[in-house]
Amino acid sequence: MRTSHTPQGPPSGTPGRFWPNASDSGKEGVSTGPDWAYLLVLETEKLGPPGGGYQRVVAGDGRQFTQTPKGEEKHGMNIRVFLTVAGLAGTVAGIGQMQVAAESRRGGAPLGGVPDVAVSRVGLGSSGNGTDSFAYYGSFGGIRAFAMASTSCNVGTAVAEWINSHSGASAGKHPVIAQNMYRLLDGRFEQIGMSWLKHSFCAVSEPTCGVCQATNCSTLGIGCADTYSASLNGNQGSLGPRSEINPWPAVGVATHTTYSAPTGNATISGRLQIRDVDINAGGQNFAEIQYVTHDEPFALRHNNASWREVNLSLTLITGVGAGQASVIREPVLTAWALNDPGALFLKIDVPDDGRLYLGYKATDLGGGMWHYEYALQNLNSDRAARLFSLPIAAGVTVTNTGFHDVDYHSGEPYDGTDWPVAVGGGLVEWSTQTESVNPNANAVRWGSLYNFRFDADRPPVNVSATIGLFTSGTPTDLTVQILGPSASAACPWDLDGDGAVAVPDLLFVLANWGAPYDVPDLLALLNDWGACP
Repeated sequence: MRTSHTPQGPPSGTPGRFWPNASDSGKEGVSTGPDWAYLLVLETEKLGPPGGGYQRVVAGDGRQFTQTPKGEEKHGMNIRVFLTVAGLAGTVAGIGQMQVAAESRRGGAPLGGVPDVAVSRVGLGSSGNGTDSFAYYGSFGGIRAFAMASTSCNVGTAVAEWINSHSGASAGKHPVIAQNMYRLLDGRFEQIGMSWLKHSFCAVSEPTCGVCQATNCSTLGIGCADTYSASLNGNQGSLGPRSEINPWPAVGVATHTTYSAPTGNATISGRLQIRDVDINAGGQNFAEIQYVTHDEPFALRHNNASWREVNLSLTLITGVGAGQASVIREPVLTAWALNDPGALFLKIDVPDDGRLYLGYKATDLGGGMWHYEYALQNLNSDRAARLFSLPIAAGVTVTNTGFHDVDYHSGEPYDGTDWPVAVGGGLVEWSTQTESVNPNANAVRWGSLYNFRFDADRPPVNVSATIGLFTSGTPTDLTVQILGPSASAACPWDLDGDGAVAVPDLLFVLANWGAPYDVPDLLALLNDWGACP
């Protein structure tokens, strides 16, 4: 672990071929979040010697994970894979077993010769023993400043560039590190803090995520980890703004060409900033670390964020338990689904760009009223988002609309104006200015999460929501299927709008049992059974 900005050489030890250890396999191969619905095996490669070693599996999105040889046969092994299950209210995941040949080829990108930087620990020290590494710096104007440690691991098959330069041909050819904080309270999952970006320097070769092939300071070796302590990630001299970073550069193209210092109060400037009012509100808190790199292939850029539940107070961040592990290679929005049974989410890939995630939840308030809650997270889309809308049928009453974003700070140029909401013309719609009108408008940019909410007097059904993209390009907007208010006023349980409460409506309720439907809803549906009046 680094203690200063002074370049260091690799640690002693003999580099060897990368055979990931057993502890690494379970982390990538097993998950309960619905995001894993897209994990499909494309190809496998045996990494160990004949009769032993490990097997790497390449997933449909380009991810790689390893499987221990327990129970392996000579020419194949049972590997847990996640199979897509079609659901009426989004995509869910089922777990099954698939027999795959040990050295089969099923298409996709070749395995060799690419770096893959993933976050392996959040707010933990470099030793890997579960020791917390968070820092508190003080407050100013009702805002507190923190920092947290981060550990990345090169799980790829080539070294990753880590060049400490901000000018010339090598400028921007190193990862940048974002720190974020979130809160789950009363069914709402919101981002309550963000930092400027730590610009990495001098990758050390730690052996905490595999057999490390150590390299020099300007690269992260295959199988090697690299940790920045909380004090380094809070060092204002190496923090730069998010606005200078392209989160989706062409492979090998630098993420940035300029490097600015934070401005404002000396205590909190550039650091992870959280308002006192948000800390005092309580709830569950989740810390997230995200890396942005320039030399990964596109398919391997979606595992660069990991999160960890934490205890948050006005002067302290700690883990929720001794030796607590981070939830690795998953966006923080999975924490909502894992900690709130009614929450669902889906991934949205922007063509020729990065990825968004949309979480949603419908809650029965009683008396015929429902609350609708949405959270849009931009993982790494450079095009960003400027509009969110849902269809609202005539006769549907919409009340208690709301919006929430996160505060940029320390000299970032972005306009923080809340998105206004418009209800009418068959829509409930939030939006900010277009890029052509205001390039610094308050778009949902990478590393941020915005919220939209309202109440309505209709139960939920699948609707087509629209996400409008901020920067110019094709397409201009995206359409996704999520839960929103049903259409019929006189016959609210006619969920599919066919003029009758019948078997399809019953099946929809049963398919979404517990999220959001329950016994009172089933009884109300059965009471309205038959043709609508």
